Amino acid sequence: MLAGREGEPQELAAEIAKAYGATVIVKAPKPPGDVICSPDGRCRYNLTGHPAMAVGGTGDVLTGITAGFLARRVALSKTLDPLHIAAAAAWVSGRAGELAVSERGENVTTLDVLNRVQDAVREAYSMAAGGG
Repeated sequence: MLAGREGEPQELAAEIAKAYGATVIVKAPKPPGDVICSPDGRCRYNLTGHPAMAVGGTGDVLTGITAGFLARRVALSKTLDPLHIAAAAAWVSGRAGELAVSERGENVTTLDVLNRVQDAVREAYSMAAGGG
């Protein structure tokens, strides 16, 4: 995951993903929002999040969510695409930030965002099941 880099987010993400053979998340303001690219050039965009999330530690929350989703994939012997996992993690992190801002206002902390991750995961599962 990269943040605060100069250049076009999609070009940067695609270039780094290809160079290192890894799925990459480049955090960027909307539009275009976070850009997630795989080594084969496929990219996804995440439009969740809020400018108030530009505080130290929110990238660590995203990294933790991503690691947790990847670990779950391995534990369940699933063959899910890392691009989809990273995109889901970016969505959950951004949505948790939106929920934190709606509850606490624009002076949110990383802990406020972290405390809303479970709600964001529930919301994602509900949407995937056709509930929203």
